Amino acid sequence: MRIGGTWVHSRQCLSRGQTGCCDSSPNRHARAHAAETAHPVVHSAQRGEDRNWCYVDEVGFLIE
Repeated sequence: MRIGGTWVHSRQCLSRGQTGCCDSSPNRHARAHAAETAHPVVHSAQRGEDRNWCYVDEVGFLIE
């Protein structure tokens, strides 16, 4: 987006709200943010997706 690269999917940090690219994207900004800030849980920022992911446990889940 901002850097002109290719983003496959976007993930939003549930602690801070920062949006970054997923692990399928070349730069993996969401994972880098999680590692730098200890904010391991993200939500899919893709329209129609309601998935969450924890980078610590490497598991997807839904919040009800």
